[in-house]
Amino acid sequence: MKKLICISIALLTIACSKTEQAKPESLFSIPANFPQPVYDLKKNPISSDGFELGKALL
Repeated sequence: MKKLICISIALLTIACSKTEQAKPESLFSIPANFPQPVYDLKKNPISSDGFELGKALL
């Protein structure tokens, strides 16, 4: 029984671990009719977590 619990906890820990972040290029692209952003995106890179936060706030 202890073995089953330990295996279950190990699998749960692996399943809940963070996954690899997607590349910013795949998260956001500037439409052709939009001007280039003034903000330097290299200082604060775009991430999927940031998009999720933006969705929650707005």
